Amino acid sequence: MSKTRSLIAAIFVLVVGAMFVVACGGDDDDDGGGATATATTDGSGGGDATDQPTDAPDATDPVDSPGTTQPPTGGILASDSCDLLTQSEVQDALGEAVQEPTALEVLDAPVTGGGTASVGGCGYSSESFASSISLTYWYAPGLEDGIRAMIDLACGQGQESISGLGDKACWYDQQHAQIQLAKDGYFLDIFATMSGDASDVLLTLAEKAVEKLS
Repeated sequence: MSKTRSLIAAIFVLVVGAMFVVACGGDDDDDGGGATATATTDGSGGGDATDQPTDAPDATDPVDSPGTTQPPTGGILASDSCDLLTQSEVQDALGEAVQEPTALEVLDAPVTGGGTASVGGCGYSSESFASSISLTYWYAPGLEDGIRAMIDLACGQGQESISGLGDKACWYDQQHAQIQLAKDGYFLDIFATMSGDASDVLLTLAEKAVEKLS
């Protein structure tokens, strides 16, 4: 389990760190030139954990009680990121047994245009460790314009768009191993590590998660 948690935490920090760059980059450069939306699929993305606020909790620790405010009706707290995908949903999509999901500590990150989002994460690993799913969830009620700016930047660098999935969605990479999407002011990134094509798995899981963001 420690091996699984370390892998999930590493992916989570990379994704959140890189998205932190997107949020800040949107303020400094209106055309968004050169900003990287998330970590690359080989785990070498530009996110740096040192970009996080100095008083941010350790992302490698499990969630205890972040004490965030209650969401609007139908919303899901960042601390409840694992509610977006159940263990059985991931297991069905991967077609193999999956361990209990691992929730990661909630971090605070700036949103484009001002304001702060609570960013949560959840990781799912197969029993064989051959496949895993990493989910990063930005909860920012009242900051819908900032979330729209983030998804426009994330999907505005030649990425392949995905129709019918939330308000806006795209494949981050040509290998279809990572989906980014926005729905009703929430931002979601789902990343897969597995042998073979992950397209169908990610689309299935993204649809499940989007249903819970309404």
